[in-house]
Amino acid sequence: MTEFSRPIRTRAARLQRTALRLAILLTALLVSASAAQPAAAIDRDGIANALLATVQIIMPDNDYEIFSLGSGTVMNDSGLILTNYHVVEGDRPNGLRNDDGRAAIAVAPADLRGESVLKFFGEVVKTHPELDLALIQIVAPIDNPQAQLPSNLGLTPITLGNSDDLIISDEINMFGYPDIGSNTPTYTKGIVAGFLDEDRNGIYEWIKTDASLAHGNSGGLATDANGHFVGVPTLVAGDDAGSLGLVRSGNIALDFVRSYFPSSGGDGPGIANVQFAEAINRRGKPVNPNVRFSAGITDLYAVFDFAGFSDGAPFTYVWYRDGFESARDSFAWDSGAEGASWVSLYNDDGLADGFVEVELIYDGQSLYRGGVVIGEVDQRVSLTQPVFGAITFAEDVQAGQAINAGFVFSDRNEVYALFDYSGMTNGAEWRTRWLLNGQEVFSSPAVWDAGESGTYYVSLAHDYGLPAGDYTLELYVEDDLAQSGDFEITDTDQPTVQPINLIGVVSDEDNSRQLISGALIIFLQPGVTIDDWVDADFPDDMVYASGTSNRRGKFQLDAKVMPGESYSVAVLHDDYRAITVDDFLIEADSTDPYELEITMRRK
Repeated sequence: MTEFSRPIRTRAARLQRTALRLAILLTALLVSASAAQPAAAIDRDGIANALLATVQIIMPDNDYEIFSLGSGTVMNDSGLILTNYHVVEGDRPNGLRNDDGRAAIAVAPADLRGESVLKFFGEVVKTHPELDLALIQIVAPIDNPQAQLPSNLGLTPITLGNSDDLIISDEINMFGYPDIGSNTPTYTKGIVAGFLDEDRNGIYEWIKTDASLAHGNSGGLATDANGHFVGVPTLVAGDDAGSLGLVRSGNIALDFVRSYFPSSGGDGPGIANVQFAEAINRRGKPVNPNVRFSAGITDLYAVFDFAGFSDGAPFTYVWYRDGFESARDSFAWDSGAEGASWVSLYNDDGLADGFVEVELIYDGQSLYRGGVVIGEVDQRVSLTQPVFGAITFAEDVQAGQAINAGFVFSDRNEVYALFDYSGMTNGAEWRTRWLLNGQEVFSSPAVWDAGESGTYYVSLAHDYGLPAGDYTLELYVEDDLAQSGDFEITDTDQPTVQPINLIGVVSDEDNSRQLISGALIIFLQPGVTIDDWVDADFPDDMVYASGTSNRRGKFQLDAKVMPGESYSVAVLHDDYRAITVDDFLIEADSTDPYELEITMRRK
């Protein structure tokens, strides 16, 4: 944004003198926006959105020489991909095709006509072999695996449907990348031919269909007539008499997706997912992480995720043994804004036994201190009579106090659990275990580092919002259940509006075939007018999103817009007259992506 501040200032007086011209341009801009969304084309838009929500998955072996191909569905903005387990399955110890659990993700081209475009690396984060389902999280750009992902991945998540609403003869649509489709997004159509309840428990696991499926469709997308997710195309069953496609029930698949609880991050610099191990692999991931290690080990690694960092800031790590400092080092941070990193402790003669901790300090702020036990547990880390008090569940914790405590919650992304404790000793093994409707969804082993007594809290979070159901939290100390508590998440009747991508093209007003590159498109924060922005000298914090047109005149905003919301818009180019519009409305029923055509007149 900064490089445009001088041209904007030189135009400020001119912009105010052309109010009538801007009113005309506002009308033209609104007409162009409407024209980008053809009327009475819901079915066509639904197909296009479903194709954009379907990705191709390339799973390499350890040598990146042999690949398996399959399809997947984009489940959220941050790049969570649903697919079949057999798409990622392999003979490595982790059950996958390569030791790193890494996959390449290719997306559909914008015109939906050409071959898929390799764009991201992903990591397999959860599998369910019995259901033949897996989740992949996008973690890096394909062209630079160490680079930070952009804030807007430009993905189109699928709209969720209800597979239980389907009946025999209903329309069902298949989207994927079958081998016979030559790496191009492919759509086939059929009907619901029936349902299959394999274990005869009254809940069907499969949807049968006559829609054409082929190798490579596995893990892709099945939608209903509205273009909403209802299943995962998985296999073809048949004999000489014919064949039927089998689609994993969408509701079963969604239960699996909602059982994945990724770590949540907050604002500002933070460290999460700290794991300790004796070794790391070539990608810096811990090998066999643990919380207790044998006597005599020579290396101890602490691997962690970080976010909100800046290169050049001071970073310090301090190692402690039994509470006393044993090693320290500092350096200028140079690993980017977010990602994963590690520090290590080493001794040729073997690390001394005891409770070994590491403290991670960024820009003078201690972001983490925790540790593990090396060698035999001695009297200093033995437990007397640990006691965990009753668990209080709440919407938040501030200054050690529960905020909006209760046992029933709705529409929550995170629930906190607060409890008193006594009789604990640093170095003791303990863990939290969260269950949803009796099934474990998250378990976190750790080493206690909060002292003998006090108040402690943990939390459970989910990017989608915690799914409805009955939850249980169990607290274990040295494998003994020390305390448990229950709470409930109820369904909310409030409809949710999802943000959508905004893309478009900029062309010459007098020659529509003349596409304009280098045009800057700026959307201001809702409620901020163009005059507000100009009077404040164009501050960045008033900008909601921006994008620059490429050599073909195309652009995409770097943040999604909200249907039903109004924004002030400025379009700037050195060779063309500026366009400014206040209160530009994104219609409430807009589909993803929202397409905007902009025409500019030369100066």
